[in-house]
Amino acid sequence: MKWIQTHALTARQQEQIRSLQETCRRAEPFGHSVFLSGELNHFGEMDCFFLGYEGQALAAVLTLFQPDAREAEVTAFVRPDLRRQGRFTALFAAARAELERFGVSSVLFFHEPVCASGGEVLKRFPVERHHTEYLMEYDRTAAPAVPVLPLELEPATRELLPRLAELSAAAFGDAAADSREKVERFFTAPAVSGYAARLDGRVAGHLFCNTEGGEAYLCDFCVEPALQGRGIGRSILALVLARVRRETELPIRLEVDAVNDRALGLYTACGFRETARCDYWRMAL
Repeated sequence: MKWIQTHALTARQQEQIRSLQETCRRAEPFGHSVFLSGELNHFGEMDCFFLGYEGQALAAVLTLFQPDAREAEVTAFVRPDLRRQGRFTALFAAARAELERFGVSSVLFFHEPVCASGGEVLKRFPVERHHTEYLMEYDRTAAPAVPVLPLELEPATRELLPRLAELSAAAFGDAAADSREKVERFFTAPAVSGYAARLDGRVAGHLFCNTEGGEAYLCDFCVEPALQGRGIGRSILALVLARVRRETELPIRLEVDAVNDRALGLYTACGFRETARCDYWRMAL
């Protein structure tokens, strides 16, 4: 096997990955799709795509998603008829060397339990379960969610960056510098749109939508902690869903921690349904 590693994919490589993904999906019906852009990674210059070839055909792929400087998420596919021949091991060795070059200290292996082959691979690594998330998809036939508060929804612009970073840090418990760097990356990614919601003139929450990868993926949804429980989150989600529904026919998806009962209840009430479960397994490098 020969491999290529890169931080940016060509159109041809993206198509090869999509084709391999669908081949693997027919063997094991997983729900998630890999992101084909590294624009939201903390280190934009770090190689995050590792492609293994047999001749001209793509046989295996490993991707890295790195939302912060210390940890990266690993997703991989190997063509079913070429598994158990060391291809994942070779690609992960290359990826690990790249991660260590940038000082990344741990990885999260992304695994859906329906993929027995991935479960066998994880048994070879010193991992511990970190958390579980559900992938949820919006049912476009559901009755539209209705805002319960008179919020004003507006595009999230760079002028709002300090406030959006402040909200994100407070809602997710991240360091202020990390939150600002994350929000800045949203503004540099062409496929990402942001929405800010004002209540009585003050930005009370925000939500971003990433349309890279053939889906409208909702992320970084947060409400000022002191204002939670008043219907602001439901109102923001209802307004954003209405806008995204008008602007695209792409499937609308999001991920939520399996133990976040409040968020699960909100998303279900607004028309989302669980389509897949994913376990994250952590390993120190």
